[in-house]
Amino acid sequence: MAIALKIKNFILTAFLVLSPAIAFSSITYQSIQLDHSKDLKSFKRVKEGPFDPAGSYVLESGDGQIIKVTYEDLKNKNVKEMKNSFQRKILQFSLLFEQRSSPYQGAITVNTECFEKEALKKKVVSKEGTLSVVFDTKATRNFAYGKCDGESVTYFSKYFVVLCEKQAQLFDVKYFAKNKKDLEGAEVKCLR
Repeated sequence: MAIALKIKNFILTAFLVLSPAIAFSSITYQSIQLDHSKDLKSFKRVKEGPFDPAGSYVLESGDGQIIKVTYEDLKNKNVKEMKNSFQRKILQFSLLFEQRSSPYQGAITVNTECFEKEALKKKVVSKEGTLSVVFDTKATRNFAYGKCDGESVTYFSKYFVVLCEKQAQLFDVKYFAKNKKDLEGAEVKCLR
């Protein structure tokens, strides 16, 4: 009876781990692994957009989900300089969501704010040889963060800044989707 129960539990556990509804898909680029709950094989590589840095790695799914990856080679920097580059990226992104004054002086000077700062959620992960930060936020229809363009159409986004110390590379990874639930399982890890 105990053996039958153990076999039944093993089969149930194997089903839960291998079930397609729960399975995650992964692809590698440079020295990182991109994970998603959606099958990443359905994403096709496309040419970078007009506002993407040259050499961006851009993937698009048939249903409008987009992944954009850029990286910076830090091989000529020491660990302290690499961490400073990592912190600079985080600060630059965070400042996009701060209140700022209108560029016009005089009576029309007001503070502007495009997306609520409270909607910007940050999670910091530090593992041996890896530093990463993920922001859950929104982006405009042009994939811009913190920009006022008068459009109500937005994407939900996960923005990762990942420093792979061993490989001396700094990555920006941006997942975009029309529905927030489509970002479930979006992760980025440094390869060992």
